[in-house]
Amino acid sequence: MRRRTFACAALLGGALLLGDVRSSTHAVADAPPALVEAATCARATPLPVIDPTRTEGDTVVSFAVTNETRLRVDRRGTVAAASTNTGCRPRPADRMVVVGDDGERRGASAAEADDALTAFRSGDWRTPGVWHDHG
Repeated sequence: MRRRTFACAALLGGALLLGDVRSSTHAVADAPPALVEAATCARATPLPVIDPTRTEGDTVVSFAVTNETRLRVDRRGTVAAASTNTGCRPRPADRMVVVGDDGERRGASAAEADDALTAFRSGDWRTPGVWHDHG
């Protein structure tokens, strides 16, 4: 009788433990994917100070690359994918543009920009130019 009681208790304990393992695994699987960004998001840098005392003929050449979020919009007008040139997810300060299937670019509407800012909160954004699907 003792053996049966012990065997039943062991079986019940194992089932409970297995249930805990399954439920904790399920909880981890339901967690949202992590957000991974560059240590420093690219941002505009100030122009260098020009030294007027230099006369050896050097020319200062500078250019600016604006922080940009590129969006793909589906036929219903919903943002389907996003890509940035900053190493980080879309930010409010980014210039938002929609890239059509034909490569044509246009400024994103306020609704499209808002969608991009709220929808893309996870994923690995460290590589500029990589497209991230919505949902």
